[in-house]
Amino acid sequence: MRKPVIKTDNEKSQGASVVMRQFSKRVSGSGILRAARGNRYHTRPQSELGKKRGALKRQEKRKLIQKLLKLGKPIPVRGKRR
Repeated sequence: MRKPVIKTDNEKSQGASVVMRQFSKRVSGSGILRAARGNRYHTRPQSELGKKRGALKRQEKRKLIQKLLKLGKPIPVRGKRR
């Protein structure tokens, strides 16, 4: 992906605040920040092998819970519950 270049020229000794305002307007208008914020929490899709392994883990946990219920033992709780 090509990185966009945003330039602002300081003409006739403009103040720093004017140049910063121009730059901010151009950045917000270009959509760079929106794209960056959108990509911040992007996660990779899970692979087929990962899906299979997760399904096997869930099946094993279900079997364990059913066995503990039949025996009348307490079910282990993961993490803190409020």
